Amino acid sequence: MQDNFELNGLKVKVLIVGMVQTNCYVLSNVHSKKAVVVDPGDQGKRILSYLREEGLELEGILLTHGHFDHIMAVKDILENYHVPVYAFEEEQDLLEDARLNCSVQMGRMATVMGAFYKKANDTFEAAGFPVKLIGTPGHTKGSCCFYFEKNGCLFSGDTLFMESVGRTDLPTGNGQRIVESVRSLMNLPADTIVFTGHGEATTIKYESANNPFLHGWE
Repeated sequence: MQDNFELNGLKVKVLIVGMVQTNCYVLSNVHSKKAVVVDPGDQGKRILSYLREEGLELEGILLTHGHFDHIMAVKDILENYHVPVYAFEEEQDLLEDARLNCSVQMGRMATVMGAFYKKANDTFEAAGFPVKLIGTPGHTKGSCCFYFEKNGCLFSGDTLFMESVGRTDLPTGNGQRIVESVRSLMNLPADTIVFTGHGEATTIKYESANNPFLHGWE
């Protein structure tokens, strides 16, 4: 799996972390060294080491949803950097409840308190680039994607995978809603690169043609 991308000044570093091989992304501005981390799921020391080795100025953490395998390293990062954590407003319950986010079941309780909650379609700055939060409920009720239009990429968390979608049998999941959310993402430009929560990156064009959940598997 390719672990480095550069998209119109945005460097995307892929770190595969934790027990279920979660894709954690460190996004940095090649011109200013400003950075954000998307879904720090585990191995906080490894994420921190990369930030320091690259001389990056961390400005925030973006969470696509609140499951344990996407938040385990948030605490480690916040102990070293006083930065905001951004998530979709519908995900507060999951982030603050260790049973709902399944970390209790894993034997490693994890919660995220005091996050900055954004509404669907809110736009804000991350690493010096505009980013839009797209609400994509289904995997959880507050799942979201982060869309960097200028850079032609989307961070989909566990909503959209290559030729698949996220599971919906965990707390607050909904199978019908995730299919609706994925279909809505197909309105993005076809050449948009999709960086998924697990597995390989894909594109909107490829998923539009090949994702079975868009073609009758509901």
